[in-house]
Amino acid sequence: MDNNICSICKEIIQPDPDGWNGGHNAQPVNDGKCCYVCNERVVTPTRLLIHNKNKEKENEKRENKQSLGS
Repeated sequence: MDNNICSICKEIIQPDPDGWNGGHNAQPVNDGKCCYVCNERVVTPTRLLIHNKNKEKENEKRENKQSLGS
């Protein structure tokens, strides 16, 4: 795939508001690079969702461990 094409929306990667034109890491959505808009609207929310789910699992394990020790 062309390095200047967003792996999510398939549009040409344009410079972001800070002037960066190298694209962004699209993981965990896919293994390519993405544009600023897809990074903000798709990738970052996906990362936060995964992070929050992992935190919930950690909290459940901690709560279960504490309740077994009581």
